[in-house]
Amino acid sequence: MFGRARHVRRILPRPVVDWQFIDAPFHSWSPDRRWNDRIVVEENLVQAWLTLSERYMRHAEHPFGVNAATLRRDDDPPDYISFREAAINLLIHQDYGDHGRKASIRFFHDRTVFWNPGDAFATPDELLDPTEKEVRNPAIVAAFRRIGLSEQAGTGVRAIFRGWQRLGHGSTDDR
Repeated sequence: MFGRARHVRRILPRPVVDWQFIDAPFHSWSPDRRWNDRIVVEENLVQAWLTLSERYMRHAEHPFGVNAATLRRDDDPPDYISFREAAINLLIHQDYGDHGRKASIRFFHDRTVFWNPGDAFATPDELLDPTEKEVRNPAIVAAFRRIGLSEQAGTGVRAIFRGWQRLGHGSTDDR
């Protein structure tokens, strides 16, 4: 899953992820309505992350500020941490043996929907527990952790919720 695109497509005959930017609120959109920007990623997992990150940065809000202590520019999107955690989780935990369905990320005005082939091995409450959980792709998880794209096991879902709460987007009760 870290090789050249043609080798990845031989092993995984479906896209890794379908990324869509939909210029509408979630509840007023229907599947009949097209997306405004879309990319279907069929690369290796590292390249998939780079593509998703670049596309996210293209659409994200970039508030501008200057850090008073360092005098460095600060224009990171406020929801970047939540996006990064959710996108990395989508890449490392999907069921790559399921060739009939593909992962998707859909950006709406009022929410982002991440969907993966393969069910979680834990309940929603267990996902918020900081302990390590069973993972579907331990070799991929280990590889992403070694290259710095994944953090300590059991912290990602909580980081997503904390980020959204800091931005005023609800609580863990809204899942």
